[in-house]
Amino acid sequence: MPAYAPTHRFTGANARSIEYELRKISQNISGDITGVTAGNGLSGGGTSGTVTLALDLNELSVATVATGDYVAIEDITDNSSKKVTAQSIADLAPQGDITGVTAGVGLSGGGTSGTVTLTLDVSELSALGTDAALTDYVIIQDVTDDSSKKVLVTNLPATWG
Repeated sequence: MPAYAPTHRFTGANARSIEYELRKISQNISGDITGVTAGNGLSGGGTSGTVTLALDLNELSVATVATGDYVAIEDITDNSSKKVTAQSIADLAPQGDITGVTAGVGLSGGGTSGTVTLTLDVSELSALGTDAALTDYVIIQDVTDDSSKKVLVTNLPATWG
């Protein structure tokens, strides 16, 4: 900086004067940041100029979500970023209104809570009588794959062995 050289004079009411110099303060102020590094879940960064960071989901590891885990959201009511629990998001899902499953004729099982199962129960069916139409179906238990199947009466063997 050059030596002090008064450029102005102020004289007060008591006839005393003050000499002063006006200098422009440098506007070329620089910081000491030398780089911006993208951390976990981010991409971008740099060491000069204007740098940008962006969310990069490919950088994140896969996790199983627990009800107490947090998820970032953008609140549209006030345009602010917030965190909410995974459970609060799950609570928004429709819960359904089924209160019970009752086994009808030919079925067993059912229930009023949790996961319920219905199973074919042929002991619940009424007897056909002596004659079945050739276009009637009968239910068989396939022992090769332990499944229930239907078969036309006309496809049953004429003799049982």
